[in-house]
Amino acid sequence: MGINVTEFEKGFICGILIGEGSFTGDMDHPAIAVKMHVRSIETLQRLHDLFDGSKIHGPYLHNNRNYFLWSLRGKALINALPFIDEISVIFDSHVMGRYMRMKEKYNL
Repeated sequence: MGINVTEFEKGFICGILIGEGSFTGDMDHPAIAVKMHVRSIETLQRLHDLFDGSKIHGPYLHNNRNYFLWSLRGKALINALPFIDEISVIFDSHVMGRYMRMKEKYNL
């Protein structure tokens, strides 16, 4: 399954994942997450529109931070991995390390 995006959107996704992304998960389930202030809901909505099956959670208020959380997990994450692998060539070594650790931990 390919994700149909423009070159600009590839850059947009890379920038968000590099600057704000978290390659994470719970005990059994990997996830890619982006947490942003509520004023940035349009940015998270764009991610949501680009990745079928992703979700936006919130708003949350925690330690005086008011934010939404975009997440990509489960089948939606598995389907997106070939695309993330493709764009990961742009990741710096720190972000690539975090991404690879998530993939190794969850056998992706």
